[in-house]
Amino acid sequence: MNVFEISLEAANPQNLVVYEVDLKSSPPKITEKSINVSNYLPQNKRVKTMQYRDANKTEGMLSIFSCMFENGQCVVYFYGNLQGTILSSETNFGDNNQRGYDLLNDRLKFILNKSKNILKSYYKDGKTKNIEHHVIAFLSDK
Repeated sequence: MNVFEISLEAANPQNLVVYEVDLKSSPPKITEKSINVSNYLPQNKRVKTMQYRDANKTEGMLSIFSCMFENGQCVVYFYGNLQGTILSSETNFGDNNQRGYDLLNDRLKFILNKSKNILKSYYKDGKTKNIEHHVIAFLSDK
């Protein structure tokens, strides 16, 4: 089952965008889609995770989820099957408004398009954590 979970402890997701990077193709293909979060929110309010059941778990596919929660918190999630290892991590980008979230997504698209061959070389060399570090380094203002 290809399930990716998002914690609902702090708030419900308001916006969710998934970027899928096919690191096995040459050049790597990048697709973007907005997800209607209401289709994935649990009916039972006591359940504290949202399960995105359409996550791509194929070898060489990296999914990057950009999520804005109702409380303004923005989180970027990494999920994928890279070199036989499931990569699953998250990075919090703090509180933002819709404009800040849109800017985060624009920067993420730019980084992925400009770095796709670098990300592929990390994948081929088995340096899967470097993929995450590379993207986060360019997303961070620090």
